[in-house]
Amino acid sequence: INVLSAKRTLVEKMLGVIKDSYDDAPSERLSLRIRHLYDICLILKKEEYQDFVRSDEFSSMCVLCIEDEKAGGFFYKECLANPLSEAPLFLDFPNWRKSLESTYKSNFSDLVYGELPSMDDIEASLTALHECLS
Repeated sequence: INVLSAKRTLVEKMLGVIKDSYDDAPSERLSLRIRHLYDICLILKKEEYQDFVRSDEFSSMCVLCIEDEKAGGFFYKECLANPLSEAPLFLDFPNWRKSLESTYKSNFSDLVYGELPSMDDIEASLTALHECLS
């Protein structure tokens, strides 16, 4: 039985939105994967994963996932050669927030059962990741 690792899932989703942030139209691209931002936020609400992103295991998992990206035929894999902490996702998110919030609170919120984390929570989770990558 193959079981998905939440740690690997977190890193893969983070790398996905980092790559999206390098797109010519990053806000639109990130809107298509708004679920990734939601998932990252929910995963990081658990203390176990907060500890993980502050650990050496997180750095190792990032390296492993980046190697897998480079070996595969994935789009924008070249941007992963840049330091992750310098990704537009972390530097420009406040500029894209309003546009992303529109998608998040309309189309996406209709698909979510339970409480929808606020956009402040989403941004806080990205800030936490950025701090761990810096």
